[in-house]
Amino acid sequence: IDTGDWLTTISAALRDGQSYTALAYVNAGGEVELKVLTDLATKKSVQIMYVVSKPAKGTWQAALSGDPLPEDEYVFSVIGTAAAPALSDVSIAHTPGDEQAELSWRLAAYEPDTRLGIYVNNGPLTRTEIITDPNTGIASTEVTTEFTGPALAYNLTLTGTGWVTHTALQNYTVDVSGLPSGEYRVWMDVDDGVSPPMRVYATDVVSIPVRPWSATWSPVITVTPGMRYLNVAWTAHPDPDVDRYLLEVSGPTISGTRVYSEGLFLATGLGNLDPNEVYTLTLLARNGLSGQIARSQSVTSMPQGAPLSLAVTGSPTLTLELGQAVEITLTLNTSLESYPEPVGLLAGALPVGMMLKLPSGLITPTMAGTSFTAIVTASEHTTHGTHLLPITAQGIGETASLTLTAQVGGPQLTINLAGVGDDNIVYSDPLGVDCETDCAEIFNTGAVVTLTAVAGTGTITDDIGFAGWSGDVESTANPLVVTMDTARNITATFAFGVIVDTNKIYLPLVLK
Repeated sequence: IDTGDWLTTISAALRDGQSYTALAYVNAGGEVELKVLTDLATKKSVQIMYVVSKPAKGTWQAALSGDPLPEDEYVFSVIGTAAAPALSDVSIAHTPGDEQAELSWRLAAYEPDTRLGIYVNNGPLTRTEIITDPNTGIASTEVTTEFTGPALAYNLTLTGTGWVTHTALQNYTVDVSGLPSGEYRVWMDVDDGVSPPMRVYATDVVSIPVRPWSATWSPVITVTPGMRYLNVAWTAHPDPDVDRYLLEVSGPTISGTRVYSEGLFLATGLGNLDPNEVYTLTLLARNGLSGQIARSQSVTSMPQGAPLSLAVTGSPTLTLELGQAVEITLTLNTSLESYPEPVGLLAGALPVGMMLKLPSGLITPTMAGTSFTAIVTASEHTTHGTHLLPITAQGIGETASLTLTAQVGGPQLTINLAGVGDDNIVYSDPLGVDCETDCAEIFNTGAVVTLTAVAGTGTITDDIGFAGWSGDVESTANPLVVTMDTARNITATFAFGVIVDTNKIYLPLVLK
């Protein structure tokens, strides 16, 4: 095998037990050829060629049929294996500062699945261990070669006839631009899948000098906002001596700058952020040899919030009597298929006497809507009139708001002033209407209200008096008793010459 071609005598047995002699050898193309030389049974010369391209190591069988014996079948067993791969003359040429090196070697390999790998080691080349025999207690020193380090190339396959001969020198250009500064030994690994892997160090050293360092750099920074988080990715610093990336994060609610240490990863996620806050991100690359820091440009981004809405079933306007409680149904919706966490409900500032009872626990919104009940109460101390009841649901980055309107009391009594005079007044009992300024009031349904009209002052010769009621009530009675079983709009009219009190004496005005 070592000299190139090789011969093997194989036996081919016919079914009747007769024997044949065959020749097997490797031709110049690296192929195994089987050739039947002689038919020993019939003494007839038989010329049949069978070629296997790049045969794998192991046992081969060939079945022959046809002329000259079309009815017979010949079965061949090829016995023997190819040699293990042999690697030699491994060397590397490199000029310090260059980003490439030229690796060369010689290889003899016969398995078509043979793979080559090229690696570098900047650590110790050997490892020494003290081994103690458990039976005798005698210690011995064992020195083994260390084959460790990152790969420069791997899974290189055999191509061409030069791969299977010792005489052809193979060359391969190795990219060393990604190696940190330092000295490296290059080693090769050959594995044909059958024999144990063969590993050999190159005879020369690859020296990578320290590269120039800049205090700034401009990576491509990609920020993907998520719900209360930011995913940040960036391109690597061009200097392989960088041993760590740091991500600085600052924002309005962050005291100072928060630094996230991320090692040599080129991406990270920042969670539990405020969706209403804009964050500033800056990358730092640290040189592991000198400790110097290169700062990148800063980018800003804002996390996403979770959309949320709050609605009431029916009208948002409620009508209550004093002391009455009303139950309402509220619904919390979101456009997300799954809301990340439950939310809390909060009532805003309420008028005196008004009460709003919301669920004490948290509510998880859904796309279909999560419904719950609330109770609105107008106590006896609530003033009549219209009151606003604000409700908020604080979600992730978004707040859903709803304002209910509570109409406390029954129907509304509205008073209008008509006629002459500027200081006429209508007031009510119970209190509520004081119509020079407050001319509308809501009373409980069925409440009995007494209205009194008081005329203002007139002139020396013309007195102003109350003339009567009009609108929903037509009357000249004063006071006027009204039952509030429905909303009422009443006008009080005042006029000159209406005698209200005859016991008045008018005196001339004397100017001195």
